[in-house]
Amino acid sequence: MQTLEEKLRPYPELPPRVALVWGMMEAIREQTLKFVSGLSEKELSTRAAPGAHTIGTLLTHIAETELSWIKDVVLQKPMTKEEKEEFRSDLYGKPDDPQAPAVPLEFFLENLERVRGLTKETVSRLKDADLETIRVEEGKEKRYEDSIGWILYHLVEHEAGHQGQIAMLKRLIREKDGNKG
Repeated sequence: MQTLEEKLRPYPELPPRVALVWGMMEAIREQTLKFVSGLSEKELSTRAAPGAHTIGTLLTHIAETELSWIKDVVLQKPMTKEEKEEFRSDLYGKPDDPQAPAVPLEFFLENLERVRGLTKETVSRLKDADLETIRVEEGKEKRYEDSIGWILYHLVEHEAGHQGQIAMLKRLIREKDGNKG
């Protein structure tokens, strides 16, 4: 039987609590990458049902959300106009919103990896006590006050939720195409 720390891979270079959160982030990303491995451009850009987001759009949204939380909130350095355009902050929301373009899986994986690189750089500088630091975000309708630890946890739960959507969309798309795999 493995302990939680063993299951999430040890990161001895990080403080213990930071290492645990980072391990969770890496574990969920590893699962996401397994779910999307081998997907074709068609599968990434197909709406499984009217109004459903494409898998490519969900991958873009995962990357954009992580970048936004890390830059805008944790680092308090707002995303640039270029980053918002590159990471397509216009893609996710309402059912009729535009979707990610039909491009190879590598495009989405590279974006996820670039954002994760910034996240890793940010997390590697944290001390355990930093997880309790409060960051304030002025939302459209509400003011949010969250700890850096909660923000990192939220990125795990956010990706996990979309991971479930991706798994379901993949299944629906493949069943529609007569492929059960």
